[in-house]
Amino acid sequence: MNNSLRVLFSIFVVVFLMPFQSVGQEKTVPEKVFLPDEFVISQLKIADSLSVNNGKKADSILSYLMENQIQNKSLWEQAVELKRVTMTWQSQHNEAVEFLEEVIKESEPNPNFFFALAREFINLYDYSNAISNAQQAIQLYKVGGDLIGVVKANNLLILIYGEIKLFDEAKNVFIENLELCNSINYKEGMVRAYVEYGEALVFDNPVLASEYLQKGYEIAGTSTDIDLRCIVSNYLIRFYINTNNLEKAKQESKNYISNCISNNHQRDSNVFTLMAHIFSLDKNKLDSAIYYNNQALELRIKSGNKNMISNSYLNIAGNYLRKNEALKANYFLEKAEKIIFNLNNKELLITYYQSKVKYYEYISDYTNAYLYSRKELSLTQDLTNSRHKSALSKVNASFEIQQKNILLQKELENRQTRLRYLLFLFFSILLLLGVAYLIKLNQQKTNLNKRLASKAKFIEKRLAISDQEKFKLQSVFDFSVTGILILNKDGLIKYANPRSRMLMHQTSESQFLHLPFVNFFEESNRNLVEEALLRVFIEHQPNTGFKVQIFKNKSFYWLDISFAPLVLQLEEDSILVTLIDVTQEVLSIGMEQKQKNELQTLLNSVPESILFLERTGKITALNNTAAFRLNEIPEKLISLDYFQVIPNSLRHSRSKMFEKVINSKAPLIEVEIEEGFYNLVSMYPNLTTENYVDYISLFVQDISEKRQAEEQIDNLQQRVLRSQMNPHFIFNSLTSIQSFVIRNDAESASRYLNSFSRLIRLILESSRFDYISLKNEIDILNYYLEIQKMRFSDTFVYNFEIDPDLNLEKIKIPPMLAQPFIENAIEHGIQHLEILGELSVKFSRIENRLFFELRDNGIGREASALLNKENIFASKSLSTKITNDRIDALNKYSKAAISYNIIDLKDEHQKAKGTLVVISIPLEND
Repeated sequence: MNNSLRVLFSIFVVVFLMPFQSVGQEKTVPEKVFLPDEFVISQLKIADSLSVNNGKKADSILSYLMENQIQNKSLWEQAVELKRVTMTWQSQHNEAVEFLEEVIKESEPNPNFFFALAREFINLYDYSNAISNAQQAIQLYKVGGDLIGVVKANNLLILIYGEIKLFDEAKNVFIENLELCNSINYKEGMVRAYVEYGEALVFDNPVLASEYLQKGYEIAGTSTDIDLRCIVSNYLIRFYINTNNLEKAKQESKNYISNCISNNHQRDSNVFTLMAHIFSLDKNKLDSAIYYNNQALELRIKSGNKNMISNSYLNIAGNYLRKNEALKANYFLEKAEKIIFNLNNKELLITYYQSKVKYYEYISDYTNAYLYSRKELSLTQDLTNSRHKSALSKVNASFEIQQKNILLQKELENRQTRLRYLLFLFFSILLLLGVAYLIKLNQQKTNLNKRLASKAKFIEKRLAISDQEKFKLQSVFDFSVTGILILNKDGLIKYANPRSRMLMHQTSESQFLHLPFVNFFEESNRNLVEEALLRVFIEHQPNTGFKVQIFKNKSFYWLDISFAPLVLQLEEDSILVTLIDVTQEVLSIGMEQKQKNELQTLLNSVPESILFLERTGKITALNNTAAFRLNEIPEKLISLDYFQVIPNSLRHSRSKMFEKVINSKAPLIEVEIEEGFYNLVSMYPNLTTENYVDYISLFVQDISEKRQAEEQIDNLQQRVLRSQMNPHFIFNSLTSIQSFVIRNDAESASRYLNSFSRLIRLILESSRFDYISLKNEIDILNYYLEIQKMRFSDTFVYNFEIDPDLNLEKIKIPPMLAQPFIENAIEHGIQHLEILGELSVKFSRIENRLFFELRDNGIGREASALLNKENIFASKSLSTKITNDRIDALNKYSKAAISYNIIDLKDEHQKAKGTLVVISIPLEND
């Protein structure tokens, strides 16, 4: 090779080959590291200790081990199982399934992996896949000669079949497993077979379930493995609770606690939890329930299972709430919250939300109760969707197994008869072929003549149609009161009778033909007509009862259109369309519905109870007031016997009155006296043209409560006005003004006097009305607090928090409901503080109720009551008594009552830190 060629070759290597070499070097994957067994064992121990409390760290260690080479097969299986368990502790069942499927795909067939995969599918309620993987594990265990593995997988199958109610399949596997356990003298497998099959029958056959569980208990007693008997004891406790045999459940729990407490913290804690559940059913034994829940909590903290720890916190919180100890309940709810929000367990989170709703409802914090109920609802919907899939999986598994049995049975029957059918068919075919051949020879001579004769006859028949018959056919179309059209496959009008042209407002036949039928409709209706035509063409099925609006003379009217497929001989497919004007029918139906709605609205707006009763006494209609008085929603009362749903004390008098009206066929009005209350009861018969009573209108008006309430309110208005502006308050205010004047503090005196005069003016103006705007109420409270703040030398501060969505001008409430509570907060709570007092006033709205919240940091009601008891000169406040009387009177008018709740606020040491008052006021449509 000369020098020039060498140079060219060198350039070729540098330019073309070197880049490929560098790229190949960049893509080189480092070789996997072969890990020593000692290192793998140490790392597995560390991961095992972290799997419960620090799943992410454990998963990181296991991922590193599995990314490299673990030569020892047993250690590799341990790593796989530990990684699955770590995911299970974190409720990552979907991730565990994906991981195991990948392991199975990339490794040799291993029954343990299929067994683990079946367990994960059970956690996901995917029973079909659980069954198939358990069966795959059984086959591999049999191939490997691992009979104990076969027993364990069979017991897993019994559990699955029991879950999906396939008791025959469960029984077959159970019997097979007992025989196998006897042959290898495997008592643990036998015991677990009895308890798994027994637990599957708990609800369907509790007697047989008890027999199998007891049998397992007896066999466990003959074993040297003491722990085995404790396992069965756990099953028995659950069985007794599920069958409502609480005394036996309690006794078995005590036996377990006496004989079985060991290092199995999770199982032991479950028994303590079951014991706590038994005691929690009796409200007088809640202390025992709390004790056992605390015992379970201690064991669960030792085991490190965060799901179970948080569950114990929620159980204890529920016990304390039932004991009316809200602060302790909230303490355990907060401890549960710190754990639950770091877990991926939707069911546990829903339980937490439910507990928070109960807590906030107990302390009357309806705002937070509502917020947590919304969270619970949203999460429940998500979980419900996944449970639908689980339920579907359960049905699919049951269906697949039953379908296999059916197919197997059919296959056996087919095999028994197939040969016989084949022989029969063979000889039948030979016979038929011979007969057919003879017939064919006989008919060949005459076939040609027959065809010619048939064709001639058909032509003659076509020609025989007379002009008179054609005229009759045409007259059906021309004189029909129904519009008749024929459309081609493109929706163009091919034929139209006179009635159809009139309905479509077309005078000229020539201009009407060949137009698209859909053009006579507005765009929204046009789409409906096009879809109907398309369905008739595609499905060749008629479409009737199709009501649609059509535009005519700048107005709309209704047509009832029917479409039917029509095949015309020697022509393309068409559609027959008939048109009927149903404008008045549609309008009358709409007017009737409108009148019904207006009547129902009118009936619901009156305060009287109105019902319509059949002659038999069944309720056919009623208004909201009647339903409210019967304490039920209207839909549930329809068709019920009226005299069976009213109170017993009213049945006799009203049924006699009902009979009188039917017999006399005349109205009847009576005053009904019931325990000091008066009702005006009116019944009116509806007479048919045959003078027959078919139903009775019943009106009930309460004429006692309204009169008493009006008198009470008139009396209370004056008492409330005097109590709100009592001489004591006025005297103190004037004394404060005088003190400012004496100190030559003219500015403060002027400001005080200005606020005082405005307050009196606002109170006097509002006292003339039953309801005032929320804005006026807030103005009154603002002036009142400003005066009190100046009077007490600025020893407290206050603030208003008002929901910006509130319409302050339109919302109407009874005047001065909040002032007595504010007065109590200042006079009896904040006044005695040595620190700066704080007063918060909050207005918010939830649906159709207004919530007023008053929060102070005073000394609390208990300390205030003690001070008033020791001070003989302390004046007794009547504001609370007057407020209660006033609210009772106001509630006579409303189905949605005004209510209030006073909550003593305490810190974690049970020391008073103020008072919270929550007033709930129903709102009219504003």
